Amino acid sequence: MRKFFLLLFCVILLCNCSKNTTVKPHTQNLEFMVTAKIKKQEYIFKARSDNNSSLCLTLQKPENLKGLTLNFTDENCELEFLEIKKEFPFENFEKESPIKIFYDGFLKAVNTENLGLSDDQYYFDYRLEDNKFRFHFSQSGLPLSIIGQNNDIKIIISSLKILN
Repeated sequence: MRKFFLLLFCVILLCNCSKNTTVKPHTQNLEFMVTAKIKKQEYIFKARSDNNSSLCLTLQKPENLKGLTLNFTDENCELEFLEIKKEFPFENFEKESPIKIFYDGFLKAVNTENLGLSDDQYYFDYRLEDNKFRFHFSQSGLPLSIIGQNNDIKIIISSLKILN
């Protein structure tokens, strides 16, 4: 009887000590705001993702581009501004464009199975050309931020809503 309780105690102890750290990024059916700070310039855009990994971004700032809408599906992008629509290849975005950095990370997150865990924060690292970025996620897998390797590029996600 004593061995049974000892065995039961060990099983309970082992079960309580193991922590499940497998978290998948939640990137579908979301609506949120994105604030990007790159080289002292601030960009703000509304974002909306659907269940097919497509993403729609609408710029709010800078003021001269307010209302510019970008619809991404895989590696394709359609720009819409002042009732004019135009296809725009992803590779044509500037290398340090906040839109390119964000969408590249977002697209890679869609295809990421599990996130890493460091200091109680979930993440995955990715490269875009010669730059390295870390995409941070909440414990439930919701996107939080993207930080450049030298902290010179910061993209913060806020006002996040899960859509049905």
